[in-house]
Amino acid sequence: MFKRVRRIIGLTENVRIHFVYWLVSFFCIITIRNFIESIFENPHHISFYSLMRMTEAQSCFFGHYPVNFLFYALTLILILHFITGERIENTSRTIMIFFSMILAVPFIDLAATGGRGAWQWFSYDWAGYFRHLTYIFTFFKDTKGSTPGLNTEFLCILILTTLYVWVKTGKWYKTLLNVIMIHFVFVSGLIVVFPVIVYEFLGAVMKSKMLNLTPESLFYGIGRGIIRTSEQRFLLVNLLLVVVLLGIWYFRLNGRKFVLLVKNMRILRGMHYMLLTLSGALLGSLLLKDYFPEPEPFTHPFSYLAVIGLCSAIFFAWTAMVVLNDYCDIKTDGGGRNPFLKNGLGRGEYASAGLVYLLFSLYFAFSVSYTCFVVLVFFICLHVVYNIPPFRLKRFFPLNSLMTAVEAVAAFLLGYSLFGGSRSIVYFPPEVMVLLIIFYFLSSNIIHLKDTESDRKGGVITLSTIFGDAAAKKIISSMVFLSLVCVPMLLKIRSLWLPSAAVGAAGAFLVLRKKWNEELFFGGYLVCFILLILYLKHNPDLLINGLAVVMYDGG
Repeated sequence: MFKRVRRIIGLTENVRIHFVYWLVSFFCIITIRNFIESIFENPHHISFYSLMRMTEAQSCFFGHYPVNFLFYALTLILILHFITGERIENTSRTIMIFFSMILAVPFIDLAATGGRGAWQWFSYDWAGYFRHLTYIFTFFKDTKGSTPGLNTEFLCILILTTLYVWVKTGKWYKTLLNVIMIHFVFVSGLIVVFPVIVYEFLGAVMKSKMLNLTPESLFYGIGRGIIRTSEQRFLLVNLLLVVVLLGIWYFRLNGRKFVLLVKNMRILRGMHYMLLTLSGALLGSLLLKDYFPEPEPFTHPFSYLAVIGLCSAIFFAWTAMVVLNDYCDIKTDGGGRNPFLKNGLGRGEYASAGLVYLLFSLYFAFSVSYTCFVVLVFFICLHVVYNIPPFRLKRFFPLNSLMTAVEAVAAFLLGYSLFGGSRSIVYFPPEVMVLLIIFYFLSSNIIHLKDTESDRKGGVITLSTIFGDAAAKKIISSMVFLSLVCVPMLLKIRSLWLPSAAVGAAGAFLVLRKKWNEELFFGGYLVCFILLILYLKHNPDLLINGLAVVMYDGG
């Protein structure tokens, strides 16, 4: 028997398919499962629409469920990998092949309930966890928190993973460890009392924000906080977990390439966009908090997770655009920065990473709100027309600087839309809009200083290619100083005049240095940005008194 099992495992481990095919097939299987489940479950409506509002149904069908299944698959892969010591690509192939068994669950539920259909829900106390320890073996009974199909699926997972560990290791204690981890942690814990686990974790991190909340109201308190629906809340939590698990998975797959991808993310530039989004959220909370539907914008823990989600969305969108830019500049970079030229990373692997970044960015924004999703798509489209033919607007000065400024506005608007919603532009202070455009139009020219030769080769028109490096540095240093001076002038904050002038002078000095150091400049810029955010957060009246905003009317 074990020889036959070993042979089957060997066949699954030797399946050679491109990563994108695995990814597409995985999500297609999940979509087929969700569709069948929706029409089989009582009351038999496509995409769960009758059971929840349209927004929730969309978030459930296209967001929460697919990402939730990905979370479970990664959990299984990593458990088997660390227990057996088997190469992670082997455990991944085996799990992905057998993951199609999830298609059987709706059929089992339909048969076991005589065509009525079953419905799964979470438990909201630890008693639900212990109840499930016995319910899991009640296969053809519709039990609390589970269904006959799920109970059967759980048993199959236990049997198949136990066989895998025994065949690979032949050690009884590792086999027993697998049973304990799969059953008590994966099967019973994460699936049945997931809301309780999240509740306990958030309670430890932000105890003061958990008053009057229960595990059920934390997720299902519709209308409380920034994230409106339970499905979006589940999606956001699952996304944060999947990012961590997928990072561990790829590091175990190829640590060198993982480090290479992280280095190529241009994290300082990504932090620039994250801080813009964060500052947009801060401004929205200050200007619109009195008109927000809730007593306080940040009384609900998921409001903080919403900000983290948006910062993650803009960061992954940026990293996806880095991949796009590297592909577009492959002929002019000459191997200088492109990781697949310089370090041997395959183009297919790099493109797959870019696809994953893009999916993460869109899902994170979608988990917060539809408005945030649309703003992020706008941000991504700006980068696309900036980088790729036929427009490739980065070639034309001053249009390239203007595009960079508009991208900054989009990143800021992403955070601001947490509070302004679909009418964020109506409530957006014009002074801030003007400041963002002027500031980044003037200062963004520094990003071209280290690319003069490749820009000339690629026909990209910048100040450096027009005037040469020496003259361009003088012009750009003046523009950097002027951009900083605009901050107190447009925000009407007198206490910022001296610091802005000092920082502007320091920035101009860094530009004029013989050896241009982009990391040093961006590091200093980010430190000053953070200090400005903290200063305005503790002195909100300085900002509010100088800005004009249309009153929030609930639209």
